[in-house]
Amino acid sequence: MDGESSRRSLQRRGSSSVVVQGDAKPLVQFLMLFGYLCVKIPAHDVFVVQNSPSVPTLVAVKWVSWIRRSAFIIDWHNFGYTLLALSLGRNSRFVTFYHWIEKHYGRMAHGSLCVTMAMQHELAQNWGINATVLYDQTCICALRIVIWEMQMVRVQTWFKIVCADGSR
Repeated sequence: MDGESSRRSLQRRGSSSVVVQGDAKPLVQFLMLFGYLCVKIPAHDVFVVQNSPSVPTLVAVKWVSWIRRSAFIIDWHNFGYTLLALSLGRNSRFVTFYHWIEKHYGRMAHGSLCVTMAMQHELAQNWGINATVLYDQTCICALRIVIWEMQMVRVQTWFKIVCADGSR
């Protein structure tokens, strides 16, 4: 089906079918993640989950940690509902639901980490979550590798120029 006929097909079916398909995706993702965490991997003492994404990750990991009697730690990098609001708008019902999930399951965590003091303050003041700040920092060994790679690119570029020119 070409692009124009698929657009006409969606217009005929109405926007409700698109919403239903979009609403089913987090449910399918939840079931797959929940099943994988319950069956495929061995039990752990601690589950650490990076936020965002929140839905369905926080729900699935919290439920699995409860079933397996594991600690549930959230590593807050962003608020998922604010990122979602950029595409759906602040007044979207899905954004409101996403915010509720994030806040509700965030409070259920056994511990929280975050990447800035501003996020720590927001979590404490408006969410009732006490988080420890761990700044994102690049390991010095990674910087050495990047510098080495940059030097190698320069050497390779110089070598190509010299070989192509033939006069040097």
